[in-house]
Amino acid sequence: MTQTWDRITALFGAARLLDTSERKAFLDAACSHDAALRAEVERLLIDAAKDDTFLDEPIWAGLVSALPATSLTAGAVLKNRYRIEAPVASGGQAFVYHATDTVLSRKVIVKVMRGSGSQNLSIKARFEQEMTALSRIDHPGVVGIFDVGELPGGYPFLVIQFVNGTSLREELQNGPLEGHRVARLLRHLGSALGAAHAAGVVHQDLKPENIMLQRSDDGTETLKLIDFGICKVERSGLQRGVTSVTVAGTIRYMAPEQFHGEHAPACDTYALALVACEMLCGHPDSRALPKSADVETRTLIESALAFRPEDRPVDVQHWCEQLANALVKEHQVRGRALGVAAALTVAAAAVTLGSWYPPRSTTEPRRIIEKVGAFDPLVEGFLVHNEITGTVADNPQRNGFDGWRVSTGRQGHYFKNLTTEEKRRALDRGWRLTSVMRLEEGRCFTVVDFTGVGRRFDIDVDRVTGHDRVRLQTQIVPSLEGLDWTPAATDDAYHVYDLRYDPAALGADLWVDGVKRLTGYRGHSQFQQDGDLLFGVAVFEGTRAVASFQDVRFEINP
Repeated sequence: MTQTWDRITALFGAARLLDTSERKAFLDAACSHDAALRAEVERLLIDAAKDDTFLDEPIWAGLVSALPATSLTAGAVLKNRYRIEAPVASGGQAFVYHATDTVLSRKVIVKVMRGSGSQNLSIKARFEQEMTALSRIDHPGVVGIFDVGELPGGYPFLVIQFVNGTSLREELQNGPLEGHRVARLLRHLGSALGAAHAAGVVHQDLKPENIMLQRSDDGTETLKLIDFGICKVERSGLQRGVTSVTVAGTIRYMAPEQFHGEHAPACDTYALALVACEMLCGHPDSRALPKSADVETRTLIESALAFRPEDRPVDVQHWCEQLANALVKEHQVRGRALGVAAALTVAAAAVTLGSWYPPRSTTEPRRIIEKVGAFDPLVEGFLVHNEITGTVADNPQRNGFDGWRVSTGRQGHYFKNLTTEEKRRALDRGWRLTSVMRLEEGRCFTVVDFTGVGRRFDIDVDRVTGHDRVRLQTQIVPSLEGLDWTPAATDDAYHVYDLRYDPAALGADLWVDGVKRLTGYRGHSQFQQDGDLLFGVAVFEGTRAVASFQDVRFEINP
């Protein structure tokens, strides 16, 4: 009886917050197999309607005044670092702002909880859940958390990665997407959700609004999952025998069991199948798929929309790969038919014009190449050279991750190649090499190498007996030499090393934590190799090297 009443009260609470026009659709889905359950919920709704004025205003409205409206106006600075620029949105749980990280000169998102912890423990718990979820997932397809803090009065806030792109919802306003593009996006989504599930996190509110699309300078399209505000985080040590029912999500994309307060990875698989339908035909409904849709495509989508969660695919990433392959195969079959006609057209044109040349590629060279935060460099396109081991680095509060920590017993680095055109543009226009590093032992370094068209530029930080030394390497053999600067004190904090190259002067200046420290660095030409952009660690006056990298960024001037 207790379990039945829990379901009734959970559904009643969720339905009561909906407009009258939306309640029917909600109850149709939630009570489709239980007429008695629906009748009881509807009876409670009728009784509540007699005196329901207290819901005319959201329950958190009284808490909003507790957060002074002037506390986060434009120009306010949090933790001496994050400058508020403008409000983005104001939801039921939090205020969201555009902000600037003044240390790294990058845009971020600041999310401030509406009520203090003492005023609303439920909202605070959900806020902390989002923080925990984001800190546990290490994947480039999931928005990252950079920092946490608390305003005076006990109002927690998160500093989240800014995603410069458009939502899938905005993209779908132009109509369905092409099959091969859907396949690429599904692979990204499967990888990101797979990483979340592996970390014990269920998103619970997967929909086009929470999928952000980004296009890099080289034309590559990637995506990021955002808004883990109602996610479920698997925890060990939960009390047994305690009933907790929460109905959360967006109705159109909720799996049947979510209406009963059940949340598992299968919920995300169900929602993703509806998103896949919407990308293919414009509607989150498998019945709207065109008749031309391949049988394999339909079968895979319908398997993920099974009513019972145990009947759905277990591995969402594997399911996405299967569906992507089916869509690519379908696209190729159609392409062959079109290709025959196209080949005949090209042949005719070649006879008429005497010759035919393929169009010249319009892909622009990359202007920015970057390794970000705690993400594994390997998933961001970097490769490994020599001996190096990496893992995520805790932030100082140990409630999240802010970097990638590497170690070696001799020397090792990650690298990513530049094209010849990118190197030439950088030397012609100027460039910046920015590295946020934290040295613990030995030596850490960041390098940009213009092999084939120019010299090599090194930023080294050495842990010398009793102090640290920052060196811009000018010679490696027969002895290590360079332009040196010695900090006033040795510490294990992150520091920002910013090397700025001026093509007119044919040299670079080094700024450390925003202060110019060394000038006129012209690089060197020893031990140049086809590594181009690289960072790593090496043994120096000891037996091992350990350092963390929060950010490594190479940017060609516009």
